[in-house]
Amino acid sequence: MSRFARTALAFLGILLALVCFALFVYYPAFPKSVAGWLGLLFIGVPLIFFFEWLGNITLGVSFFNRLPSAGRVALGVPIVILVMVVVKWLAGSAALLINR
Repeated sequence: MSRFARTALAFLGILLALVCFALFVYYPAFPKSVAGWLGLLFIGVPLIFFFEWLGNITLGVSFFNRLPSAGRVALGVPIVILVMVVVKWLAGSAALLINR
């Protein structure tokens, strides 16, 4: 098998895994049209990476490490709740698009 064929198969395998994961994440929403599948590929999958990045940025800030335990909880819980609200809104919007 040529190098190009192996690269193409690896790319298709990764893409298939990402699509399956996105279908799992947005479970009640299932694409029923070409626009829905395109929305899943070009909006749903990048949103998953964005959510991961946002969580890492939010919880990985060194500012929290310098606070005492009670301060981390007092600041961290509202920030995590706010991030969860943003993620839920974005995921709901993506699910509406995917469901078309």
